[in-house]
Amino acid sequence: MAISTLTLVSIVVNVLTLATEGRRPAGDWRLAAVLLAWFVPGAVGGALVLDVASQTVVEVLVAVGVLAAIGARLLPASRGIRLPAVPAGLLSGAFGMSTGLSGPPLIIHMLHTGLAPLRMRDTLAAIFLAQAFLGLAILAVVGVLAFPGALPLLFAAAAAGHVLGRRVFGRMGPVAYERVVLATMAASAVSTLVLLAT
Repeated sequence: MAISTLTLVSIVVNVLTLATEGRRPAGDWRLAAVLLAWFVPGAVGGALVLDVASQTVVEVLVAVGVLAAIGARLLPASRGIRLPAVPAGLLSGAFGMSTGLSGPPLIIHMLHTGLAPLRMRDTLAAIFLAQAFLGLAILAVVGVLAFPGALPLLFAAAAAGHVLGRRVFGRMGPVAYERVVLATMAASAVSTLVLLAT
């Protein structure tokens, strides 16, 4: 139910990003297509893992992997380390279907591409939107699609968060943007580990 709900909320947030800001989206569509092509086989694998594996083990592995990737990004000596598009797409699909965290592999890949913040944000929004629709179909086929009763409240909260986030984004330069992205990823991973430990 959590994965299904996150997928629907993702649709709301990313439609708002791409369609309600009074501008033409500025994503890197070629990169988005490559990452999405590899998302599909990764997502199928992730959905199968979700159906048979221990959710706790999967979440711990993903959270530790995200923190390791952030650490590698922050070390000056690791600036030459790259997560190529193919494994980024595969991992995004696997993480998305098994834990709801499809973004970290994509973000780690894109931070090395030199995309401007707005272009990176729109590229991610387009990818997340397509992933959400693909994800709903995959979850339905595998038989694990389920929704809570509080979807309207979640959609309203997501819309309010989008408005606030858009204002903050408008004040950030590239350096601040990367710091906020990495800090958000770290907070997500750490909160997952804390919740699992309690």
